[in-house]
Amino acid sequence: NMLKMTDLMISDPDQEIAEGLIVDNEPIELENEVIDAICPEAITSKVRCAAHTLNLAIEEGLKIQSIRGALARARTVVKKLRTPIYAGLLKQENKKQAIRDVETRWSSVYDMLYRFLELKDFCLKFQDTMNDLKLSLPDWDNIEKMVASLEPAKIGLVSLQKSDITIGDFFAIWWNILSKLQKVDSSLSQAIVISMDRRSKLLF
Repeated sequence: NMLKMTDLMISDPDQEIAEGLIVDNEPIELENEVIDAICPEAITSKVRCAAHTLNLAIEEGLKIQSIRGALARARTVVKKLRTPIYAGLLKQENKKQAIRDVETRWSSVYDMLYRFLELKDFCLKFQDTMNDLKLSLPDWDNIEKMVASLEPAKIGLVSLQKSDITIGDFFAIWWNILSKLQKVDSSLSQAIVISMDRRSKLLF
């Protein structure tokens, strides 16, 4: 069985891979040549390379100066929210506790910002009397865009780490991440797309 190239770029990673299969009578040697051309390395090795490449692309995107500035200001407020006084107030307001990120792991940056957005109304409610909680509206807007930009990558990375992934899944996941990032159209998503495109030339 040979994989049709047009079926390697399906938009839905959950689509049945069987739809991308056709039956023909070509020699097995030709089939192997096509598969080798598509994926010259073992699929597990290529997927590991793809996951690593995606991580590098996101880390590169997070180094944009405007992103770093908004992220640093968000971290400052999050640190305040985790102090005993604010943590107690959050509990009284029936809110979840803030999450600190691990700066060397971008997925934890996503988790921190996602939870921080859930606490936005709390911060806005108390910012006039508790200046430590104050962020500018552009900063809040940047944080929302960062979460929207990191979400497709985080979901895609989880899919790439599945043990039963196929070559069809692999291509579908990669292009699905790119498609969703392009729709977000933020400075971070654009930077990640550019880095993924550049790095994918070595991957594919």
